[in-house]
Amino acid sequence: MKTLNDKLLTIVKNLDVVLKTLQAEPSRADINAANLRLSQTLGQVRAIIDEDDTDEEFIPKVPKKKTQSEPGRVTKGYHTTTIPKGKYGELSKVHEELAELVDAQTQRAKLLVFNEVSDLLGAIEGFVQTHYPNTLTMEDLLHQARLTAAAFQSGERT
Repeated sequence: MKTLNDKLLTIVKNLDVVLKTLQAEPSRADINAANLRLSQTLGQVRAIIDEDDTDEEFIPKVPKKKTQSEPGRVTKGYHTTTIPKGKYGELSKVHEELAELVDAQTQRAKLLVFNEVSDLLGAIEGFVQTHYPNTLTMEDLLHQARLTAAAFQSGERT
C-alpha cells in the first residue's frame, strides 16, 4: 500500500511531466497525452481527498510557531509551511498551488483542500491560457478527465 507521501510524490511527478510537455511546443498528440496524464492525476488527487484513513505516521507534525517569511516566499496564515510564491499564468503558480494543496492535506483540512484544488485548477487554466491560447480550454480538460475517470471506474483502464 502506498503512503500519502508516495502518492503525493507521484502526483507531483505527473504534473511535472504534463507541464514540461506543454512548455515544449507540443504536437496535438503530445497535448492529448498530457491531457490524459492530467486527468489521471486529478483522479489521484480526488482519491487522496476521499481517503479518511491516512496513516498518521506519514503526516508531518504542524509547527507550533510560524516561521518568518523569507524573501521571495510567502507564509499564509492557514498554511504550516513556507511556500514559494508563483506568478499567475506561469508554471511557478501551479507549483505554489500544488504545495498549498499538499500542506492542506497534511493538515487534514478538507475545506482548505477543496479550496486549494480549485486554486490549482485556476493556476493550470492560467498556464494553459498564457502559453497555449486558443488551443485548450478547461472544459476540454475536464471533459477528458471525466472520460478517463469513467474508464477507470468501469475497469477498462488500470
